[in-house]
Amino acid sequence: MSAYTILVILVSVASMALALDSCTVQRQCYCETKTNFVDLNLIGNITFNLTDSQGGSIYSIRLCQTLNLPYVACHSVHGCQYNVLSGQNYTIANASNPVFNDSTTLIYRGANRTTVVNLVCSTQQDNFTFSNEKPQLTYNFVLTGKSACPKDLPVSTTTTIVPSNTTASNTTTHANTTITTHPPTNSTTVTTTPKTSPTTTAKVTNATTTTTVTTKSSTPKTSITTPIASTTHKGAASTISFMTLWTVTFAVWLSSTLF
Repeated sequence: MSAYTILVILVSVASMALALDSCTVQRQCYCETKTNFVDLNLIGNITFNLTDSQGGSIYSIRLCQTLNLPYVACHSVHGCQYNVLSGQNYTIANASNPVFNDSTTLIYRGANRTTVVNLVCSTQQDNFTFSNEKPQLTYNFVLTGKSACPKDLPVSTTTTIVPSNTTASNTTTHANTTITTHPPTNSTTVTTTPKTSPTTTAKVTNATTTTTVTTKSSTPKTSITTPIASTTHKGAASTISFMTLWTVTFAVWLSSTLF
């Protein structure tokens, strides 16, 4: 067995496995598997009228919507059989929704009868044919065409918006202004004028010499001015006065002696 033959077999098996996926979601004329879906609603209102190979029966089929024929047994049904020889009518697909056996087989129930529609994917235009009645009272049809092809499920895309961590800040630029704050000064500048102590003058009667002793004291400038007490040097003044008196007396005595 060549490698090409093996590859063809593997592809065929994979295709069959995909086609036979069971329906995870099912509603009227719609089957959805894990990977694809089949939807027959686009052709669901078309009435297919077929005759078997012997010409003994006429079949009217509408896949997704009910039909109404002028026969009691074929009112509001999906499928009806009319027997040309006997003139009898039979419901072969009642008004209940069809059921997908898998993604390639659609089954309708009727009064003691069953209709099976096999789906064959093709690139050709849709074609609906009668296959056979096998087993008895089971009517097999084939839908071949694009409508029978499974279609890929749309890929759902979830968009997540991540909040940006960027904080927009409004910056107001001010002119560079230098403000110099001078701390309040509680200091008091006191200017102290040097004080002159009182002048002590010793006067001697009948004397021509007068001695004046002046004592000057000053207090330097300070932030806090302390009153300066005036001090009179009484001891020094008394001593000087005594010496002056003695000198004057001696001078008088000497003058009287000599002259």
